[in-house]
Amino acid sequence: MTRHHSVARVVPLSRGQGAALVLVLWFVAAMSLLVVSLTGTARVDIKAAGLTVNEVRAIALGDAAIMLALLDLESRPEHMQQAMFRQYPFETHTLQVELRASSGLVNLNLATESTLARFLVVVAELPDTQAEQLAAAIVAWRSPSATDDLVRAYQAAGLRQRPRHGRFETVEDLLQVAGMDLDLYVKIKGFLTVYGQDAGINIRHAPAEVLAVLADGRMDVAQQVAQALRNGEVGVDTTMLDASLSASGVGEQFRIEASVEIGGWRFTRTRWVERGSGHSAPWLTLQLETRIGQVTGAVDATVDMNF
Repeated sequence: MTRHHSVARVVPLSRGQGAALVLVLWFVAAMSLLVVSLTGTARVDIKAAGLTVNEVRAIALGDAAIMLALLDLESRPEHMQQAMFRQYPFETHTLQVELRASSGLVNLNLATESTLARFLVVVAELPDTQAEQLAAAIVAWRSPSATDDLVRAYQAAGLRQRPRHGRFETVEDLLQVAGMDLDLYVKIKGFLTVYGQDAGINIRHAPAEVLAVLADGRMDVAQQVAQALRNGEVGVDTTMLDASLSASGVGEQFRIEASVEIGGWRFTRTRWVERGSGHSAPWLTLQLETRIGQVTGAVDATVDMNF
């Protein structure tokens, strides 16, 4: 039997053919990278679009829950005497709503330097010396009698902003104060207000972190008082809180926060309102804010949007 063997012939490429093959290979590699890049971009765009849709839905749900909370407050005005907590179901979501008077927070315009320093030590966990310096800078920034030396100090530090010599219009103004940085601001902003007419703190509207300021840093005492108030207990023991920093007035301004989880993200809609006495509307909106944070695993991102 005759066997036939097939032998592959290797045909050498000419220099021109070799260069053409290299170009083809480079083109194929470039197109592959482009496809991968476009695929990744498409995925990011889809995620961004999904987040935007969820954000719009969360804002609508949050505003609806806030309106229901205000209706509850109108029907039961006695609830204004302390912080109010509610749950409102919408579709497949349940919104957590928290209402506090601005008097339960530390007032940037009226709090004394010593109160601000204690707040920065307890809530921001700053060393005493740094807290005292920053508290003095806050008071100097808002003081109408601030000196030219203060302006020159801002110039010497290379800061573009200058002291206002007037009230804080928003809590964000705090970022213009010398010595304040973004990380510190994010840590303390939720416990501050620019609304209200009282330098003291209303215990019944204060969160545990602010109550800890009155408890000289004892968070266990603050949490115990906060939980007792939330449970509606009668005769809550507040004797371990500094009465000199407290105030009984509720005021006319309130902060309402509505939170909901959608698609692995927590959306918090915040509305600052004022009782509209003498106006056509029962409540006037002072400020709106939406915060977004991931709730799956560690919090990777938080975004604040004021509008």
